This record gives sequence, C-alpha cells and structure tokens, in this order.
Amino acid sequence: MIFRQCTIFSHGTAIETEVEGANIFMDHTTISILGPSGVGIGGTGKGIEAISPNFLWIDHCWINGAIQAIYVVGHPADPTETKAQITINFSRLTNNWSQILLNGLHLDPHIAIGWNEVLSRPGSTDAINIYRSSGIPGAPILIHDNYVQGVAPATPDTLNFSGSGIVTDGDTADPLLATSSVEIANNQVVGCVTTGIALAFGLTRSPTITWSCLAA
Repeated sequence: MIFRQCTIFSHGTAIETEVEGANIFMDHTTISILGPSGVGIGGTGKGIEAISPNFLWIDHCWINGAIQAIYVVGHPADPTETKAQITINFSRLTNNWSQILLNGLHLDPHIAIGWNEVLSRPGSTDAINIYRSSGIPGAPILIHDNYVQGVAPATPDTLNFSGSGIVTDGDTADPLLATSSVEIANNQVVGCVTTGIALAFGLTRSPTITWSCLAA
C-alpha cells in the first residue's frame, strides 16, 4: 500500500493491516482521528496499526488526535524473528494518547525512529515505547534525534501517573522476549513528568542499551 500526499480523517482506525508481511509506504500524508466533538483530538481510533509487516515506511507525515498514533506488533508471546524494515522519519505526532509503540519485534536489525516531533496530549501514556522488542548487537533499534514533549497527567492532582518520554518495556524474564539492543541517542525529552527516558524492563548489559539525551 502506498499513501502519498494523502489527507485522511477518521473516527476509527485510519490505516490497519492484519495481513502478515504487508508493505506500507507513507509519504507527506496527514491523518486526523476525530474525537466526539468532530475535531482532531481525543479520538479513540489508531493512526496506523500494522500486524507483522514486512515493510513500514513513514516519512514527513502528521498524525493527530489518535488513541495510538503508530502501533506495530510482531510476536509478543514467542521469540519468532520478525526482521521487518520499520522506518519512522521526519514526522509530527501530536495530541495522541500513545505515540509510537513497537510490540514483539524480535532480533530486528532494520528499525529506526529519527528526526520526529512528538508532542503528547494531557493525560497521555508513554510517547515512544519499545515493548518486548530487540535489534541485534551490531544493528540495534535506533531511536535518535527526536524531540519529545509533554507526557503529563491530565490534571496536576492525578495520582500514580507513570508515562515516560522514551521507555524500554516488557514484563518478561525470558531473555528471548525481553527488550534488548536498543540505542537511544541525541534526543530532546522535555516536560515529561515521571521520566524522560526509562529503562523499565529489558536486558541492560552494556552495550545492549546506550543513550544520550540532550534535555530532560
């Protein structure tokens, strides 16, 4: 599927593929998930949901108002290698409850998330969540040169808020499923109330995960 210079308005999920091995190319495309009032904020649909894709390329796009802007899932419960090519570059993700979630992409040397502007809405969860996903030691999942802002509760008196700007995640003791081989470099993480960068779960033995954060 190729989406080039498209504008999509949706009350539900805008783009969804449940066919394993799908190829999705998006270039200069705008997705707005409409909320109850008809404006692009507070919607319950996803921007893009890709199940075990072969190729996902998102470049110079804007996704606004979704419950999840970009959700890519592979094999969260088993260690099957995905080896999908996932690239999310030069895009704006705004007013989404969850911005980017990678779930169950194992031993994948072709994942890069870079040069994006990620602005979360009040009450949102983690902006960039790498959940039970891994690159390989020589070619890690690369999260670089992103601007991430505003992971915060909807009201100042909210209790037990746990959102992070960037997080490695996945509650498993199985090293074949755990998040590993992730490089987080040269990002700016601003105004994230709980943590800027959180290593919540995963294999953290050097050099599995390294990071350099300019502002937090």
